[in-house]
Amino acid sequence: MSSHVDLSSVAQTMNDIHMTAIQRKYSTDERSREQAVIVDIETFRRRESIIEDHGLAQFMYDAEEDETLTGREAKKHYKSIKKD
Repeated sequence: MSSHVDLSSVAQTMNDIHMTAIQRKYSTDERSREQAVIVDIETFRRRESIIEDHGLAQFMYDAEEDETLTGREAKKHYKSIKKD
């Protein structure tokens, strides 16, 4: 079973991130050096989702050439590692 990941759509989504201005605030130390960035929760959740989607797409792309197992082979393999 082979899956196809459209990396161009992932690349477009990542490009869209760079094109969007992010409203942010900075947390600073006593010398006014930036220590952290504060973004609204919706922006954070959107960015987190995009990063996770990108990671999943990369994982799927990397796994395309992996060996595939039949259902019977997979059950046998799972039982063998479950015993360990």
